[in-house]
Amino acid sequence: MSKTKRTARGEAGAGGDGAGRLPLALIACVGRNRAIGLRGRLPWRSAEDLAHFRVVTMGHALVMGRVTFESLPGPLAGRKVIVLSRKAEYAARNGIVAHSLDEAIRVARATDAEPIVCGGATVYAEALPLVTRLYLTEIARDFEGDAFFPRINEADWRETDRRRVGELAFRTLERAG
Repeated sequence: MSKTKRTARGEAGAGGDGAGRLPLALIACVGRNRAIGLRGRLPWRSAEDLAHFRVVTMGHALVMGRVTFESLPGPLAGRKVIVLSRKAEYAARNGIVAHSLDEAIRVARATDAEPIVCGGATVYAEALPLVTRLYLTEIARDFEGDAFFPRINEADWRETDRRRVGELAFRTLERAG
């Protein structure tokens, strides 16, 4: 009987078929046009979305890109932050630096069974094929943006929860199959 080893990404290693995935979540708030950022900031202000982000991410290890990290107003109390940067000399105050998504996920999983990816656009695009759960807040209007959330195929996901607050729809989706 062969044992299946898994990479940090949760893919099956030698002897495995790759069908099993380790838990990895992603949280994002998107405009109807998939905008997620404008000049390194969120293109909207939403107290409801920020409260949702806090509740969902509290106690988790968060994986984010350098630009997203630098856009934060301060440390995220109660969460371990792993910052992706291509810059070898980059140092993140109140965060741990990783130089690849694999490394970031490996560091996150050392303390969290289900780390959460939280931006930006490049990190979302790279992580999405590995994600098992989406916490997706959709705002029912378009925004000016220069960073966009990747398209998802809804057929690959099943919605397990939906809650509406004004123009926001808070959705939880689990990878189908």
